[in-house]
Amino acid sequence: MNRWAVRIIGILIVLVFVLMMMNLQRQLLLLQRSRQPAPTTTTTTSH
Repeated sequence: MNRWAVRIIGILIVLVFVLMMMNLQRQLLLLQRSRQPAPTTTTTTSH
């Protein structure tokens, strides 16, 4: 049970982290679009 609990907690932490990163990236893209309306120039720099 202890190993399963650790695995479940780890998976939940990873899922929450990924969702937070996706939300932050979406907000950054929206901010960039609102600042300067570039004509469909996808400049995605991951890290």
